[in-house]
Amino acid sequence: MKTLVYSHSDYSDILKIQLDHISKFLNPTLLINENNNLHDDVILYDNRFHYGERIFSSIKDIKEDYIFFIHDIDIVLNLDVNYFNKLIDTMKKNNIDRIDLKHQNANNNLLNIEDEMFIYKTSFPQDQYVYNVNPSIWKTKSMINTFYLFRNETYRSIEHSKIQSYCSDKFRFYNTFTQKPINMGYYNSYEKFKFLHISHYGQFMPDDIKINKISKTNNDIYQNIINKYNLKNVNRKFKTEMH
Repeated sequence: MKTLVYSHSDYSDILKIQLDHISKFLNPTLLINENNNLHDDVILYDNRFHYGERIFSSIKDIKEDYIFFIHDIDIVLNLDVNYFNKLIDTMKKNNIDRIDLKHQNANNNLLNIEDEMFIYKTSFPQDQYVYNVNPSIWKTKSMINTFYLFRNETYRSIEHSKIQSYCSDKFRFYNTFTQKPINMGYYNSYEKFKFLHISHYGQFMPDDIKINKISKTNNDIYQNIINKYNLKNVNRKFKTEMH
């Protein structure tokens, strides 16, 4: 499995946090527009390209069969490699092209991975976002084919394009569901892959627990990140509401 972190130099403050955290669990390759000396293993993309083309040009020659793909803003707080291995084994056995790693509610047609963790197949239009920009594990060939066709889409437009029907018709995309979801603010996570969506539309998530609604334990983790990286004194603002 190849681990890819997508970023841009405009998010170098957040990228430093992500690289420090994800490197505790995996050896990521960074996709970015310029070498900012934050990481050794880097694939540079042309900043003139749209989001889709940036990804396609970066992954088209990857030889590994599977890719764990994540953006800089989804800070990895915990990752169980054995859990990821189980997901990939399930993908191989069931010819699955992609698994979305963010918890989604589901009630039926569940495929058990372990204990209280399941996956289920999505289809458009019943599921509005068969494809999304969430952390995910892809079959490499399927990811290359998808971004080749949608290489002219931007980060904001790609989820609202024909990519939804294309992926639903051509591939087998699955979401994750856990009976013990963890509220991390914008999203729910699973303990064996816990991440913090630290920014939304370019601003940091509110740090007031009364607003972000996450548990005290996880809000304390967020506060520690804020203090460690001096986020109160960078140019990026904190949101005062969740949306």
